[in-house]
Amino acid sequence: MSKVDTRVRRVTKPGANLFAELDFAPEEARLYQEQSRALMSQALALKEQLTSRGAPSCDEEGSCGPLA
Repeated sequence: MSKVDTRVRRVTKPGANLFAELDFAPEEARLYQEQSRALMSQALALKEQLTSRGAPSCDEEGSCGPLA
């Protein structure tokens, strides 16, 4: 069985436009970055709303604890 290659070759700096680094056209990269930031903001707002209601907290893998 072959080994899985796990070497890090390139790291996107915080605040950089990942889509531009992936060679999308400048305007398209800007649009995708704006859309992804909006989706992340919505997800964080929903998480805040749910956790303020006493909903179970979930980890990054989607496993949620029991209701309090």
